[in-house]
Amino acid sequence: MNMFLRASCATAALAFFGAGTASAETVYLDPSGEPLVRPETVSFTPADNGDVVDGLTWDVWADDRAVGHGTEHVKKCVPDCATGGVVSHDVSVVLDQPAPGEDGQARFTHAVVSSTDGVKLFQL
Repeated sequence: MNMFLRASCATAALAFFGAGTASAETVYLDPSGEPLVRPETVSFTPADNGDVVDGLTWDVWADDRAVGHGTEHVKKCVPDCATGGVVSHDVSVVLDQPAPGEDGQARFTHAVVSSTDGVKLFQL
């Protein structure tokens, strides 16, 4: 998948300021705008679910940063995204840079996904 497209979709998912239930904790917004705390699944490309991390377990979930581990599933998109298959690998996810939404609820607005050997796969 084109890295620009991947980053653009993911940025939209993280920065979406939809209405949601207020929480005392910083939240991650899923693509529908639902505020989540310690989600088991995160979709970084909500338009086609071309990049999804599932099986997430969170080692840290604080006001300023969340750190978790799971399995990333990325569409290969060769020869195209519909038939190219999926590649999966273990990753770590860091969510940070919280900012208040329109309702005052703090939301993580930045993500870094890295392979388990520390290689940064992408950053939004």
